Amino acid sequence: MLFLLPALDCGISGARNAIENSYRWLFGQNELQAVMVLDNPFFIYRSIRRKTKLERATRYVRALASSTLGLRARTEHPERLEINRECRSYHIGWLLFAWAGRKGFEEFSELQLLK
Repeated sequence: MLFLLPALDCGISGARNAIENSYRWLFGQNELQAVMVLDNPFFIYRSIRRKTKLERATRYVRALASSTLGLRARTEHPERLEINRECRSYHIGWLLFAWAGRKGFEEFSELQLLK
């Protein structure tokens, strides 16, 4: 949102759609159909990742192979994915900073009703 909201303000094509896709992803329109925002206690999961051993090393090897061989990333089957339950203190802070004082996108707050 640190880039998408200013892009929207500058009239960059596609910014509104990217913002809407982003917050809809949080509320369940993602690979696992999982809501990433908890109410009680309040928590926002940061990502979905592949279930794998040696996650970082595997990611580097996959990226190197993809760039060297010119392969495109493939969509992983949901059984091979999991919610990354790690939280970083700055994650919610950046969200608050980006959205503070922002008007519009009323549907953002209403998406929780769709759970």
